[in-house]
Amino acid sequence: MLSMYRFLMIGAAPFVSFLIVSIAHGVTLQPGDVVVGVDLGTGKNPDFALLEIDPATGNRTVISDNSIGTGPSLYYNYVSDIGIDFPAIPYISYQADGSLLVTVASPNSSTGSALLRVDPATGDRTLVSDELANSGPPVYYVAARDFGNSILVGGPQGTALIDPATGNRTAFSAVNVSGFAIDGSNIYAASADQASVYAINASTGTPTLISGQGVGTGPDLHRPQDVALNSAGNLLVLDGHTVYNVDPITGDRTIISSDAAGSTVGTGPDLLVGAFRLAVAPDGTIFTTGFMAPDTVSIASIDPLTGNRTIISDATIGTGPIFNLTTAVSGIMVVPNVPEPSTLALAALGGLLLVAWQRRK
Repeated sequence: MLSMYRFLMIGAAPFVSFLIVSIAHGVTLQPGDVVVGVDLGTGKNPDFALLEIDPATGNRTVISDNSIGTGPSLYYNYVSDIGIDFPAIPYISYQADGSLLVTVASPNSSTGSALLRVDPATGDRTLVSDELANSGPPVYYVAARDFGNSILVGGPQGTALIDPATGNRTAFSAVNVSGFAIDGSNIYAASADQASVYAINASTGTPTLISGQGVGTGPDLHRPQDVALNSAGNLLVLDGHTVYNVDPITGDRTIISSDAAGSTVGTGPDLLVGAFRLAVAPDGTIFTTGFMAPDTVSIASIDPLTGNRTIISDATIGTGPIFNLTTAVSGIMVVPNVPEPSTLALAALGGLLLVAWQRRK
């Protein structure tokens, strides 16, 4: 019995070694890792990249950029409503297969958008949908997430569903979207232009105002840029220099963290200048990104209980590529608690060996 067990392990060893080698290249994302979009270039030589950031050390590792990975460029050029040009990657989300969805500029249009899928293990970039290359309503993408067998994208023109096989788009809802989160039967959308948060029915696309414009109590919303869900089912809304907790039933708003005059909550650096995205870690920690005082590009964490703000990665914290100080770092994501493909493969192999050994007993 022991000999047979030893034989099985020795016979499987070459396969295990090959498997480990095959998954060791590139970046292996871990639950809790922070992923941001940033320009690593200078002047007229941009190098738009995805970076993995270790939240404990602030160390930065390139996942994909001009020199890592193949496929369309990660370039995205966002012009704000006040005329400021922000070259950035505005939205990153995690797919169940471990790949990343990233919004970028359309390679076929000077004003439109495209959606890429990025493999973190290789940095390779694959075009999913392009405003001109695929059919359907134009969407200036600022948000994208898995939505059943489709991908939901949103922007100033509303939301649309993308067929991941064809890249074609189908109109879904007319609500102006600056960011959204999906929870069961509802899509919670922050609308900067409407100064509100909506719940969009996931089956019909019908929007319902749930906070803002006289709905819900608490401080007024001004230009909510992004929304995320915490483990309690409440909504976290980023609005300028403030992060709110919004009750999805009543619409009531309370401040989690803010450096806004007259409503300061939490200690630490000024929250954000030019920030558009927030993300929530599995343990509830809130992450956001942008220009932090004194005018340095930084990644910050926010304690959801105290509102205290702490810089976790910048030009002086952590190793790796330095952020371009002329560029707003806007896209941010936290890897959720899901089994990694490598873990699943090794677990499956271990199960097969155990079954074979038990059968020989």
